[in-house]
Amino acid sequence: MLKQLMAFLAAMAILAAGVSYAAPQAFSKYALDIPEGWTFHEDGNVVAIFGPHNVAAISIVMDTADGMTARSIAEAMSGPLQGTTPRPTHDGYVFTFQNDQGVDSFSRISVANGIFVMVTVTGDHPQVAGILGSIVYR
Repeated sequence: MLKQLMAFLAAMAILAAGVSYAAPQAFSKYALDIPEGWTFHEDGNVVAIFGPHNVAAISIVMDTADGMTARSIAEAMSGPLQGTTPRPTHDGYVFTFQNDQGVDSFSRISVANGIFVMVTVTGDHPQVAGILGSIVYR
């Protein structure tokens, strides 16, 4: 779990330019639409997506849950990030925190069939909902 946290934190820190696409982009475990002007970086189980001028970022971590529940993963992730107490949703747990620059972030963790998915959104941009809504898991 610590490896996943470190990978997540590293992905959130990456601000290097990637490739820009206006069409669906396939990653190792899913595909999603990345609008023109957005950049991305995939590193193992983590995909980091950055909005124009870095006004928003999306991080998606997908890996085996190792027998953990959405609640236990959310609690393990929220603590080191000094986040809020995770609260249940219809399909997992959510918590909020501020990144190192003081920007508000929102994380959602779900577990299904032994796989966990953690989606974190930092900042705000009108295209975020469309990107998240376009995810197609393989």
